[in-house]
Amino acid sequence: MLKGRKKLWKRLAYAFILLLTILFILTAILFMRTEIIPPCQATIGTMHSLMYRAAIYLEVHDSIPENLSELPKRKNKDNGIRDFWFRKIKLIEQKDGLIVLRSYGRNGKVGGKGGNADITLSFRANGGRIDYELLEVGDEIRHEQEWKKMRELLDLPAPD
Repeated sequence: MLKGRKKLWKRLAYAFILLLTILFILTAILFMRTEIIPPCQATIGTMHSLMYRAAIYLEVHDSIPENLSELPKRKNKDNGIRDFWFRKIKLIEQKDGLIVLRSYGRNGKVGGKGGNADITLSFRANGGRIDYELLEVGDEIRHEQEWKKMRELLDLPAPD
């Protein structure tokens, strides 16, 4: 009887150690994943995905949707419509044809600096392709690209 209890305690000890090891590994993975991508970068990634989805929608419908949830889904891609802080990203079509995606940063208010800075991605699309893209975080221009000129320089075919 005593020998059986020792075996049981030994098995419970091994199970407990295994459980602690698994919990430690899962906790490490969770912390690694949350620290890799800063909130601003995660929001920019979602905005780029929205930009491509909007370009596809524009090609089919010749207008932007009333609601971002109407955009087509892309397989194995980010199909989110919210920024890192779980607020819906704004979609605005300007009179000159420029389409603007905007997140108001961590505080959810217009303006701000650092993590509170607004994130704005402006673009033009033609035939399902992006012709122009401008990314601004606060007052800083992070990226500006005229894809039409780039395609001409690289001698890539024009959109159909």
